[in-house]
Amino acid sequence: MLAPLQKLVASLRDDLRDGLDGKTDEPPARRAELAAARDRVRNEYDDTRKAERTAQAFPAWREDYLTQVAVAWVLACVFVRYLEDNAFVADCWLGGPDDPRRDDGNVPTFARPDGDTEFLGDLYQGLSEDVRKRYALLQTPHFVREFILDRTLDPACDAFGFHHARLIDPTCGSGHFLLGAFDRLMRRWRDHYHELTGRD
Repeated sequence: MLAPLQKLVASLRDDLRDGLDGKTDEPPARRAELAAARDRVRNEYDDTRKAERTAQAFPAWREDYLTQVAVAWVLACVFVRYLEDNAFVADCWLGGPDDPRRDDGNVPTFARPDGDTEFLGDLYQGLSEDVRKRYALLQTPHFVREFILDRTLDPACDAFGFHHARLIDPTCGSGHFLLGAFDRLMRRWRDHYHELTGRD
């Protein structure tokens, strides 16, 4: 699944670049839209330079920026497909259960009966090699997350009570620390409910 989506990111980035560069034979309304888009990108660059968040020249910065936009678009579509394929939404915009391409090997399914979202984080870090290296996008392995939660969340719940637990994702990444913590807290709430009611 990763290789085709990487190609899609590259293709989208190229389309965005070509669109911003524009053509002289575009209709006036289209030329105005492209000019406004160019202004927005340039203003974003100027703001970034003023805030000293980049030292890149505009062409290199724009290439990175367009890659990030393409990655965000592809990820948004994957997230929507994940919701559709797992029946988390009633309406389907990108695929749907009647999509005939799903079973012929050309379009992957994002259905995960076990509710696993780990692949989404893996996909996020792998869509663009340049973006991954520049922003150090690397998902924390499952066993490391479990190790950290074993030594932070569990002792805190034991000391202060699980119903007082508050936490933030230490990496602000794909959210798997929060999902792991949620699973642990749900187990504690479930056990607490069983103790109080004697019911499953």
